[in-house]
Amino acid sequence: MSGGRPSIRPLGNKGLKPNEAQLLAELPAPAKSFILYFLEGTTDITPESAPMVEEIRSEIAKRPGAEVQVTGHTDTVGSDSDNDALSQKRAEEILNLLASRGFDRAIMSAVGRGERELKLPTGDNVGSAVNRRVEVIVR
Repeated sequence: MSGGRPSIRPLGNKGLKPNEAQLLAELPAPAKSFILYFLEGTTDITPESAPMVEEIRSEIAKRPGAEVQVTGHTDTVGSDSDNDALSQKRAEEILNLLASRGFDRAIMSAVGRGERELKLPTGDNVGSAVNRRVEVIVR
């Protein structure tokens, strides 16, 4: 290091050592995130989001030892307690959908965040399609 900054050295013509390359090859694939959107006030995914379920299914199937985190969200229409319940129901709906496709519930978790993590910040009682979502992270 010079001046408190790390120096970057290129790998050169030889590249990685064989044991270094093997370590990198054995790392798991990075997590992949999917977002499904919902019709207002419901646990029904939008028609545009329906094909995403197959993409999620495929991603889980190709990962040995996969872990799936399903997080539900809402817009700001309704009370905090109603939105907490709705976001949890949305997450569980997707978890149940994946379980119906043959995936073990033990590899999946579902949580609702209500209107706490808005993708698009809005005022109270504002309908927002981008906030009515479930995020599925496959690790």
